[in-house]
Amino acid sequence: MKFNVQNFLEILGGLGIFIYGMKLMSEGIQKVAGKKLRQIMHYMAGNPWLGVLSGFGLTAIIQSSSATTVMVVSFVNAGLMTLTQSAAIIMGANIGTTITGWLLILPELAFKISISALALPLIGISAPLLFSGIKKWKSFGEFAIGFGLLFMGLNFMKEAVPNLSDNPSLFEFLASIHSPSTINIILFVFLGTLLSIIVQSSSVALSITLVLVSQGILPIESAIAMLLGENIGTTITALLAALVGNIWAKRSAYIHLIFNLFGVLWVLLFFSSFIHMIESLVNLFFVSSSKPSYYHSLVLVVFHTTFNLCNTLIFIGFIPSLIKIVCRIVPEQSTTQFRTDLILGKNIIDTSEIAIMEAMGEIKKQLTIIQTIFVDILDVLKNNKNTNEMFEDVPDKEIVIENSRKSTANFLSELSRTNISEDTSNTVVNMLGVLKDLDMLADASFKLSFNLKDINELDRQFIPKINKNLIQAAEMIHEYSKNTLTEMSNSLDKQDTSEIADKLEIRINELLSSLKAKINKKKNVSNMSLHESVLIRELLASLEKYADHSYNLYAVITNVS
Repeated sequence: MKFNVQNFLEILGGLGIFIYGMKLMSEGIQKVAGKKLRQIMHYMAGNPWLGVLSGFGLTAIIQSSSATTVMVVSFVNAGLMTLTQSAAIIMGANIGTTITGWLLILPELAFKISISALALPLIGISAPLLFSGIKKWKSFGEFAIGFGLLFMGLNFMKEAVPNLSDNPSLFEFLASIHSPSTINIILFVFLGTLLSIIVQSSSVALSITLVLVSQGILPIESAIAMLLGENIGTTITALLAALVGNIWAKRSAYIHLIFNLFGVLWVLLFFSSFIHMIESLVNLFFVSSSKPSYYHSLVLVVFHTTFNLCNTLIFIGFIPSLIKIVCRIVPEQSTTQFRTDLILGKNIIDTSEIAIMEAMGEIKKQLTIIQTIFVDILDVLKNNKNTNEMFEDVPDKEIVIENSRKSTANFLSELSRTNISEDTSNTVVNMLGVLKDLDMLADASFKLSFNLKDINELDRQFIPKINKNLIQAAEMIHEYSKNTLTEMSNSLDKQDTSEIADKLEIRINELLSSLKAKINKKKNVSNMSLHESVLIRELLASLEKYADHSYNLYAVITNVS
């Protein structure tokens, strides 16, 4: 058949079904295992090899290394992950993206059946699960139907690809590029890079390349060169996301670029030899000299897997060197320490079940800023320092916290409108409650700083006995914040920290009640004027409010998974 507009539209339709199937499959599996995925990301990032395994598993599930790397960049931006951890996960993501190729070729390889024969039965078997009253079964049905649509879309693309015998001009063009010359290889590396940038997913780009090579449109050398270009193009998504992030996010994105770029360069140096090695490896699986129809597709998939495995094994020992390089590319800047840019909002659909971790990182940032204000308050109480110097940056911090709170609330609201699981939906509701308590806690800290400035303007020392009790109460209140941050990081048992918080609350209430009683008794404050007494009462009221909101915040945090 001659290639025409209808064929082109059919290819686009097949691609659309493929992408939708991948999206449905990713969302389904995330809803089934979203909470466990967040736990894996948290615990497995501490060791480079476990980080590689984590990145591999996550990308294999969500079927997009671009989504994984953008998420990793956003976690670095939110302070949830170090550069070393992000580098290992990015390397694992590159291996994880090879699973797409294996999924697409597995039916023919293992069961000797075409993907079209598998698609409709899989959708038919899975459809009843959509009506299940058990949410996890329903989510698994979405995953399986997405899997079937993925196969169906790929089959539609294959059928719409033009027949070379009916298109002589296309045949002549392909014959001219069949020779693996340096110029042709570089051309296809560029085309692969461009394709990956356009579709914003290396898995989708790989599927298109597989279709072209399986139908004989592309010779294997050109397809492999295209595949190498796709490895470069997939880094662009993370780089674009990092533009609005801090220097750590930018450095993480550059690690991804350098890792993939150097990987492509060393393979290009041994291009023909590497392909020959892969073909020899694949030939070991075929006893007869005749090669199956999917031979070149299998060579492409094996090459993709071997290349990314080798690249990771080569570079995992050089992670410290990669970090040094990116630190030179993106040097330290004189920007504020507390920058609160949310990156993942534009990519929320791809990783909605895991995106919640970034919002938690932003909440930790806000609490950390509030803590710095309270540490200054403690310093003033203990050492009677000049409040004008100590609190001169409080207005700036107030603006940063408010902007972060609004953007985090919008982020969570957008997240709640996506197709998330019931557990994640409950977590979002709890986190919105955390933001409300954080807002009130921030207001209480600002009020405390203003109270101390008013007292400082009187140029009077606190009565030693009252000041001593004030310091003791303030130090105990500060423990709430530390316990809350600990709970966010899951580094202590919840029961242990709950017991600490309950004991602190009782003791703080006793101290504050005692202080109020002393203020009300004239014999203990004989040297204090009425104005001073009013200011001290306001200070105690603000401190009590801060304590209450700290305890409330801790109570809500323990319910957030």
